[in-house]
Amino acid sequence: MTAWIVLLLTAACAALVALSPPESKTRAALLPWGAGFGVVGIALAALVREPVVQSLGLALAGAGVTVALFDWANGEGLAERGLALGIGTSLLAFGWGWLFANPALLFSVVAGVAAGAAVVAGLGRGATAPGAAALLLAGATASGLGALGPGGAASQAGVVLGFAGVAVTLIAAAAYRAKPFEAWIGTTFVIAAFMGAASVLGYRFFFMAEAAVLPIAGAALSALVAYMAPAQKSSSLTVALAAVAWLGAATLAFSFKQGFGIALLALGGVVTAVMGGNRLALAAVTPALGLAGFRLFRELNPDSVRAFDIGQHYALIGLLLGLALVLVAVEAVRAKGARPVSLALGGLAIAGTVLASIVFLGAKGTLGLFIGLGMGPVVAVLTGHARGGVTAVGVGGMALVAAGTPLLLPAMELGRDGKVQVLFFSGLLIAALAVAAARLGRPTEGKVAT
Repeated sequence: MTAWIVLLLTAACAALVALSPPESKTRAALLPWGAGFGVVGIALAALVREPVVQSLGLALAGAGVTVALFDWANGEGLAERGLALGIGTSLLAFGWGWLFANPALLFSVVAGVAAGAAVVAGLGRGATAPGAAALLLAGATASGLGALGPGGAASQAGVVLGFAGVAVTLIAAAAYRAKPFEAWIGTTFVIAAFMGAASVLGYRFFFMAEAAVLPIAGAALSALVAYMAPAQKSSSLTVALAAVAWLGAATLAFSFKQGFGIALLALGGVVTAVMGGNRLALAAVTPALGLAGFRLFRELNPDSVRAFDIGQHYALIGLLLGLALVLVAVEAVRAKGARPVSLALGGLAIAGTVLASIVFLGAKGTLGLFIGLGMGPVVAVLTGHARGGVTAVGVGGMALVAAGTPLLLPAMELGRDGKVQVLFFSGLLIAALAVAAARLGRPTEGKVAT
């Protein structure tokens, strides 16, 4: 029943897209090609019973339909954003049964939608298409880990929270068509309404405080990233900082509800990024989404990770965090107008993050952090950030880990509550240092940084 309601809301979003002014439309040259591939894919999946062919057919169908639909819906308005959320949620609602019965089929659809979104967005059309793929993966991850963890209503987390996102976006899009208003008003409304819906659903549908708090936390973090890095003013430094923030938030979420907690956090962030139409905010969620997806992969494929334990999970977080910290440092140095005082404060913020991570992640997590800091300079060079100081950042970070670990051994033995307090207060201090570094690093009015 829920699946059909979501599909109806998605159709309403498509109708609003169709009713948009003619001058806002451009010729959809890819539509017939996408539709053709979609029909071929559906035929393969329906007529051939071979699992590999079925998976291939579903991937082809997902790609074709995505290209056709978003080549037609070539815009970034509220209706197009609602359509992206609706497509992702509808596919999840109808394909949910495959997750445990035949996960290859569901993830083939996800891969196909993502491939189609990459094609159409890469050609400069259908900018909201990647949101449909991200929502589908985030929703499947949340529902899967909800079923394996708390169970009950938690198994519908992806569909229910996706439904909330589609509903509030559709309301805003319809209101805009009736009486146009400033873009920021619509974005603020949908984000606030989604947070309110997540709160009600958490307490009244999931009956878990975490199911209310974690999606709201993800939504708030995603909104903050969108505010700090508007889509038209791409900032690599802001995205790198956001990746670190998402890893920290994911670590905290894991301590409350393990993989399901990370999935709820990421899902809230994805829905908000799509509703806000901010591609940078959507990209910043991927570290947390990757961690949640890895947890689901572990559960669906136990033989491939037979020796996995919770310490290795923290090692993975440490590895990603180490890489991100090096990139943050490099981007801070590359920023125009950077001053010595801002670099010093930024260095203190990074050092504080390393030390707080040693306490929270434990021995295996610290090992991952060490490796990530060591790999960071190589990644920075491979991505075109070759600067003289990049090696020093990695070496200094590894030295700090080696020096700080024996000194912080007593703190590493703290219980969960103690570590949460350390993360909270150190996070406030690190955030203050980072904000001060960012503000002091801006070039003065009337001067051009060279």
